[in-house]
Amino acid sequence: MWSKEQKEAWEDLENLWSEQPESEKINIQMDHLILELKNKTSDFEKKSIQKDLDFFSKIFSKLFGRKK
Repeated sequence: MWSKEQKEAWEDLENLWSEQPESEKINIQMDHLILELKNKTSDFEKKSIQKDLDFFSKIFSKLFGRKK
């Protein structure tokens, strides 16, 4: 569980990110990188890193305001 200070810092970071003009371009680039990673990994690798991918997808979704 996050402390109040951590939550406030995260909210500040989200607000700062969403106000940047380059954020949409970076969001698109991150989407492409995630797709490239998924396409270049074997089934074994995908299964072994699935939890990590899910974790990052949730963070990116929250940060960028997108749903998985």
